[in-house]
Amino acid sequence: MYFSYLLRIGTAISIFASSLVFLVTPAHAQTPESNIAKLHIDTASRQRMLSQRMVKAVCFISTGIEVAKHQKMLADAHDLFFNSNAALLTGSEELGFEPEKDPAVFAKLLRIDSLWEKFSPLLQDSMAGNPVNAEKLAEINKLSLKILRVQSDAVQLIQEEYSKALDELPETLARTIGLAGRQRMFTQEISKDFCLIDAGVGVEEDIAELAKAEAYFSSTMDALLNGFSGVVLPAPTEEIRAKLEEVQKLWDGPKKVFLAVAAGAEISDADRATIANDIEIVLTTMNEAVQMYDHVND
Repeated sequence: MYFSYLLRIGTAISIFASSLVFLVTPAHAQTPESNIAKLHIDTASRQRMLSQRMVKAVCFISTGIEVAKHQKMLADAHDLFFNSNAALLTGSEELGFEPEKDPAVFAKLLRIDSLWEKFSPLLQDSMAGNPVNAEKLAEINKLSLKILRVQSDAVQLIQEEYSKALDELPETLARTIGLAGRQRMFTQEISKDFCLIDAGVGVEEDIAELAKAEAYFSSTMDALLNGFSGVVLPAPTEEIRAKLEEVQKLWDGPKKVFLAVAAGAEISDADRATIANDIEIVLTTMNEAVQMYDHVND
């Protein structure tokens, strides 16, 4: 199980570290402990996105849309998820992560490890650029949702753990970091649902999930911009506000496609191109918004 991660974490950690995001609080001075805590939360939060990104890539490969691009996307997400869970579970000297000591968090991460042992082999055909049939695609999606649920529980527990341990990381800030990170997941989950509908897999269920996830994304953007008393911090700087507003603007095109599909519209080649390409711009820009929290006190 998780001990298998130890064999690979050392050689992969430099690549892993280059893609991580630091977040800071505008209300308190930064400390090494608070930086590590925020990085820890963001890393755990990003795992949710990767769980859905892998299925999205599998689906686009299977429907023949930009296969080489999605093949690379799948391989990169696969390796990053693997190495991230290793760092969260067994620690990382370079990142400053200690092995997880909280029994509840450890149990969740170990459960993800167990699910990964079943999930990763299902991705191998797609990583080679080969399509999978509808039955296997549905199986991959089902298992990814189990991983997503457990990972979401882990994020919640990690947020609570650090907000209790560090005065400079109050609960509202910890929750805001988690919510900002979760937006990245929604871009991938909604894209995945779009592709599954296009592939004819679980159409009615995926239409409902697509509509629900889009509503969550839009409402969370409003909360990140304007705050929600006692729950979410408003954008702490004008630069961050501008970046979040850019995300909202970029979201308009894909949002129209998603809502039309959720209402029963047929999917066109233009729709497929929008979701395959424009969503990546939304994801990149949302990640830039998250990264900007690191410079609030500069």
